[in-house]
Amino acid sequence: MTWTPEAVETVRSMWMSGKSSTTISRATGLTRNTINGKLNRMGLLGITPLRHTRTRDYKPVPPRISTMIRDTCIEYGVPIDHVMGPSHDEVSVGVRHEIWRKLREEVTLSNGLPPSYPRIGGWFGRDHTTIRSGYFRAKERGKPMFDAVEIGGVRL
Repeated sequence: MTWTPEAVETVRSMWMSGKSSTTISRATGLTRNTINGKLNRMGLLGITPLRHTRTRDYKPVPPRISTMIRDTCIEYGVPIDHVMGPSHDEVSVGVRHEIWRKLREEVTLSNGLPPSYPRIGGWFGRDHTTIRSGYFRAKERGKPMFDAVEIGGVRL
């Protein structure tokens, strides 16, 4: 196959905008192996800049759960968007884990059971294994105690 400059630019722009090689192959009518080979020769196969910036898929949080999350954030003085968002600072993560522990131990749904790890993960835009891991960390650690730290330029 002979690659035209237009075809090369189409593949490059689609790849850099976060499209998968399967999607590109369907759009161009070429095989996925052909697309992967070209991406490899262009040095782009390991580069996927926009895939790491995808927004998380959040499920609607019931009002009773939202209130508990908000109250816990207020208790620890952490902005709710830090807890619900992708923040990785020590305080936000600790409070997030504490919320997951409270959800599993203190909240009962209408079916009489605590929320499942996948359900909590949907509310926080995270995988159920992340929720499970954070729950057990919070359980081992107990109530989080933090020294004053700086989050977003604000000292807490």
